[in-house]
Amino acid sequence: MNFKKVAGFVGLVAGSVVALSTAPAQAFNFASGNLSGCTTGGTTCTTNDGFTIQANGGTLEAKTVNGVTGVGVGAQSVIAEINAGESLDLLLPGGSGILKSLDLGFMYQPPVFSDEVFERATVIADGLTGFLTVLSDTTARWEVASLGINQILTAVSPSTPNGGGLYSILNPFANTVVSSVRLQPYVYENVAPDFRNSDFSLMGAQAEQAVPEPATLAGLGIVAGLLAASRRRKANAAS
Repeated sequence: MNFKKVAGFVGLVAGSVVALSTAPAQAFNFASGNLSGCTTGGTTCTTNDGFTIQANGGTLEAKTVNGVTGVGVGAQSVIAEINAGESLDLLLPGGSGILKSLDLGFMYQPPVFSDEVFERATVIADGLTGFLTVLSDTTARWEVASLGINQILTAVSPSTPNGGGLYSILNPFANTVVSSVRLQPYVYENVAPDFRNSDFSLMGAQAEQAVPEPATLAGLGIVAGLLAASRRRKANAAS
């Protein structure tokens, strides 16, 4: 096989590298009351399944409202929620993966808990930006414009005085592989950046680590062998 043929074969197999499978899912669920290895007080924690959570602008704090538990930041007017000027970073196990679900809570609408806005969460993942916006007692909109995602979600726990304002976003960024997620509130400019504006907490997440298909790895091994053989033949011809 000459070098041109080998190069063509390399291109063919390399194109199959995008064929990925997924390892078993890893997940945590604060909403049930299990803090999964994370406790209140520090700025970083690691869940039992390997997610790392980092607080920016304060320390990690947890609280339970109407039977729903979440983790936020403990420096601003609404303790244990992510307020204006604060954020949480969620690092996926293994360095990267496909985010299969993201659970956010304590998201309400006027006038629940003195809110003056339909609370909105900003979710940023490796350059992709999504927004979760409360619409009613039991619905919220999840949208990622760059991926064409626009979904209406039904509350797991309603956005009412007796609810936890909990929403679970399934496949929030489709099958895009990401390494981390930043959570921060969308701050409405016409309302003071305090308890009356957007704030929320992290309740849970699930991720699957993307790995190359075995056939792809085998193909790459064949390519490596062909390239090595081609180089040897060229070296022998030159000597």
